[in-house]
Amino acid sequence: MKELIISEFSRMRSRKKNKVCLLIMLFSFIFSVIWYKTSFLGCGIGFYAPNIKAEINSLNFTVFFLKDMTFILFILVLPMLFTDSLSGEFESGEYRLILTRPYTRTELWLSKLIVQCLFTMFILVTFFILSTIIGYVIFPKVITTTFYTSSKVYNATAAFVYNFKIIVLLYLVSNAILAIAALISSIIPKVVASFIILLSFLIGSVYVGQGVDILIMPFNKIIRLLSLGERQEVYIPVIGFLIIGLALSILVFNKKDLRI
Repeated sequence: MKELIISEFSRMRSRKKNKVCLLIMLFSFIFSVIWYKTSFLGCGIGFYAPNIKAEINSLNFTVFFLKDMTFILFILVLPMLFTDSLSGEFESGEYRLILTRPYTRTELWLSKLIVQCLFTMFILVTFFILSTIIGYVIFPKVITTTFYTSSKVYNATAAFVYNFKIIVLLYLVSNAILAIAALISSIIPKVVASFIILLSFLIGSVYVGQGVDILIMPFNKIIRLLSLGERQEVYIPVIGFLIIGLALSILVFNKKDLRI
């Protein structure tokens, strides 16, 4: 299993699409900094919702960057990364190598999912660190701040923990998307087709509502959970998709004819 994970990491480093995705995230970060810092653009104001705003400061910049980042991350970057890794080797025929290696299909599939989880963690943690540092260096320094509509006052340590909780919850949602991508990719052996289907599913979740739209618009529900304690619209759909998608994808992959 360890060798499979190392091998998958090696292949991920060589994929141009992964490097492009990281560049897209970097440009998104730079744009957010410029937008909020420039007086004639964002004017130093961030919006939790159309009618809920706050002045950007050293303790809350991370929150507003993460809000801006989630759209690009969940609608483009993650679907592209996941489907390219999972469906790409169906399309190229590389999965046939499993027949000559002393590993089970479940081990092969899980190793790919683990690497995707770790790579997503790397992206989120990297930009969390960057946004935290830039917030303290560039934006007005404050001792305390508030978040969303809550009257609770956060000092620097509490604000850092609050921001980190957002990262943890975004990571949980990203794993739910990975589970759905795994199920789609285990059925559809074409990268473009699986990407379109996954994207359609995510966009369609907006119209379904009932908590399912957290897959594409997680920020509002996460911020309400942390500030107002509204948990049911986060944990139930996310954990449900995570468990069902993972279990079904393993089942389908084990029955897949990799010789074709």
